[in-house]
Amino acid sequence: MSIFEGKNLFQRVIEFLVIPGDKANHFLYGSIIFLIGNYTLGSQNGILLSLFFALGKEMYDSVDGKPEWKDVVWTMLGAGVACLSALTGFNW
Repeated sequence: MSIFEGKNLFQRVIEFLVIPGDKANHFLYGSIIFLIGNYTLGSQNGILLSLFFALGKEMYDSVDGKPEWKDVVWTMLGAGVACLSALTGFNW
């Protein structure tokens, strides 16, 4: 049974496009962590800091919850967008 079974095309598109709250949080925090790291340590270290926190969070989740590799991806997507913004001269 598919998750889209019994739904019209519009409902399927909306469900595909909506970012779950948890993933949006990872994106936001990845951006924030990168920006803090970028302005204090430089852009390369900002990316590494974001990766460190993303992996650390999933290691923490593995102890008392369920780790998800998608959380690391969303965190790093946020860091990547912030990095591109910072490198192109966009001022936050």
